[in-house]
Amino acid sequence: MNQVKLKVKFGIIPLQQFKTQENIWGHRYIYKSVLDEHGMASTADLGASINFKATEYIEFDLTMMNGEGYSNLQTDNSYKAGIGATVKPWKGLILRMYADGIAKQETQVLLVNVIGYQFEDKAAVGVEYDKTFNNKFEKEQGRDVFSIYASYNINKQFQLFGRYDKVHSNILDGDDKPWNLDKDGSAIIAGVQYKPIPKVKIALNYQDWFPYAKNVSNESFIYLNLEFRVW
Repeated sequence: MNQVKLKVKFGIIPLQQFKTQENIWGHRYIYKSVLDEHGMASTADLGASINFKATEYIEFDLTMMNGEGYSNLQTDNSYKAGIGATVKPWKGLILRMYADGIAKQETQVLLVNVIGYQFEDKAAVGVEYDKTFNNKFEKEQGRDVFSIYASYNINKQFQLFGRYDKVHSNILDGDDKPWNLDKDGSAIIAGVQYKPIPKVKIALNYQDWFPYAKNVSNESFIYLNLEFRVW
């Protein structure tokens, strides 16, 4: 059977740059993907997208959106355009490259790069590096995020998982510290997940946040998260 090569979506649509990361990470109910967690992009928006499967190994996508996020109305005539490519050179390996931009008083640009590998049903690992230019439409303001995540299935019910995030902003001319220092830092998430029955997940996990600003205290927590899905 021939697979559908062209898919079109419009309305409030989930954005492709999150789908790859969240599928590899697999624990959104515990902690959002790094772009979403640190407010660098919205997971969904009002607009339209086209996905074209060029070959068995390569897909391209083009998105036009309002750039305000799914919870806000369009307030101006600026729209965000995004283009991406997903490459699967062999079973288990996935490469994802994406870029979008929106122009207001400055042109804000987001670059997303993801490499992931899934070892059938046993384990998964992903590495992600994302970068913004003219963040929040402020000239020369940039943010970099790095995230690495992995999971290992002990058996059908128990899984170990972990993740490390690093968020950094640049130093502007004339300043002596990063412009967004109060929100720069690193995070660790690690724990064990239990699936007693299909569509139910329970996770005991440790989460911390180590800010780079010396006047902000470190934060460490133990969480018990529950996910119940009806579909």
